[in-house]
Amino acid sequence: MLINITYNTMRHLSPISRIAIAGICMFLLLSLNSLNYLSVIIHSDYGIHRSITTININKTKPIIHTYIDRSKSEPSYVNNEALLKVWSTSWEDAGWEVKILTHEDAVKHKQYEEFNTALNKANICCIPRQTYIRHLAMSTVKEGGFFSEQYVLPLQSNLHKGRPYDYPNQGNFTSYDDTIGSIMSGTYNEWNRITSLLLKNIDKNVVLSLQKMYKEESPPFLTEKSVSNPNILFSNRQFHVDICKQINNKKYSVIRFHPSELNKANIDIDDRVDIISSWFKIYKARCWESSSKRRPLIFTFYEPVSYLESEDPIDLLKVWKDAWIKSGWEPITLTLGDAKRHPNYKSLVKTLDDSLQFEDSKDKYNYYCFIRWIAMSLVGGGWMADYDTFPINLPADHILPNNGKFTGHAKYIPNLVSGSASEWNRMVGLLFHAFSRHNHKASTEFYSDMYANKYLYDNNASFTGSSRTAQLDEFYVDEIANPSTRWHLIDPYDFTNKCQLSNNYIAVHFSHYACNRMWFCRDGSHKDVNGNPQKRLRRSEVAREWLESWKMQCSNKKI
Repeated sequence: MLINITYNTMRHLSPISRIAIAGICMFLLLSLNSLNYLSVIIHSDYGIHRSITTININKTKPIIHTYIDRSKSEPSYVNNEALLKVWSTSWEDAGWEVKILTHEDAVKHKQYEEFNTALNKANICCIPRQTYIRHLAMSTVKEGGFFSEQYVLPLQSNLHKGRPYDYPNQGNFTSYDDTIGSIMSGTYNEWNRITSLLLKNIDKNVVLSLQKMYKEESPPFLTEKSVSNPNILFSNRQFHVDICKQINNKKYSVIRFHPSELNKANIDIDDRVDIISSWFKIYKARCWESSSKRRPLIFTFYEPVSYLESEDPIDLLKVWKDAWIKSGWEPITLTLGDAKRHPNYKSLVKTLDDSLQFEDSKDKYNYYCFIRWIAMSLVGGGWMADYDTFPINLPADHILPNNGKFTGHAKYIPNLVSGSASEWNRMVGLLFHAFSRHNHKASTEFYSDMYANKYLYDNNASFTGSSRTAQLDEFYVDEIANPSTRWHLIDPYDFTNKCQLSNNYIAVHFSHYACNRMWFCRDGSHKDVNGNPQKRLRRSEVAREWLESWKMQCSNKKI
């Protein structure tokens, strides 16, 4: 549908005529739900004053576009499908519809051949060339709208306010990070106007062209400064500030992870996807909603280790997540990628890699046990549990124990620990120093993060410890102590006389050690009451049934 309004003609109409036209316009506006597209052109006696063309009025979400060149000639960090997936997920999570533009879209633009000739004449190729081609591609979108580079992510879930087709600044072309142009918006006509100006101002790349155009006496586009750089996320300062408040107080809308900014932080370009996806996962969980609206966070760490796959750790991880969710927490799984943002990541990893214990990728399980401390230090403080540790009497709470001082809830066994961001980072330094000290003295001896933690607990009193976590076998101490116990007659899920014991603990740990002591949890078969051999049970199956039985028999029964 097309609406033409001539302003100077309207000015000379009688009041009754104006009311009649206003009524017709109101009727049309109320009927928009039956239309797919609306085009509005407002004229003055001097020509078009403002044009908004071909707007899809049935959109329920705002649309954000990006561009990717899938040609094989581009390097992997430009043609990066993994980064594109992170970008798409982040904007979709923020309530946007995403659309991917390609070189095929740019070719459709009427000025494509002119641009091609101009860029060839200026000897501009590769990535700088793509910065111009993306503008051509976006200028073919009839609705106009928002465009963002793949390395720009939203900081808020309500970034765009108003109706989806209400572009900021009345649709005038706007760059939101000054003249850099990593995220921009405008109507169809505005995008094409800027694209035509770029053709007349070809430079080494589009950023230089935009900057040159903006220096004119009457800048041809608007700029804002609502894009955050990621510098604080790569510095030691992150451990001492509230990142949510730090960013929100400055009213940033998006954050930019440009390759040059990662290079300044000594971060390898190949790690960019891990770092961006990791940071967004944590930021979304911690900052998108106020603490009064979101659940407290509980973290664990998981990386696959080939020689443990027979235990089906993924199933155990699922049991872990379900148990914490049912207790009111929001579980988040950290990985190796979550550790790579630490300012000292490379030197910390070198400490491990240089040891005989971990050379040639040996003992990956205990290697990752050290890495998890690095990853956990970057989440802004909080709780970490092994994925075989489950809550039984631990109410969900945003307030950390002991005013955020680092606390081991099984003393030096790090299966359930808590602390502020600065405390976690302090412990990372101490733990790796303990490993380095041991490696220097006796590098051939096995040394786990638990041994390092025990050294810190026993010798330096580096953190607070309490005995609030039970090992699974502690619930069966009477049966273990009785040499006459007929294990095949014992129902491990009968909590008669065990609920009182559970009142002393906030969590239970199904560790390898504890399960190896218990006939119903360890590897190997056992006989049932009729003497029939039972198949081997996984920890996940046992934990699932044990927790369900405990809840039915003991939950809320304080004795």
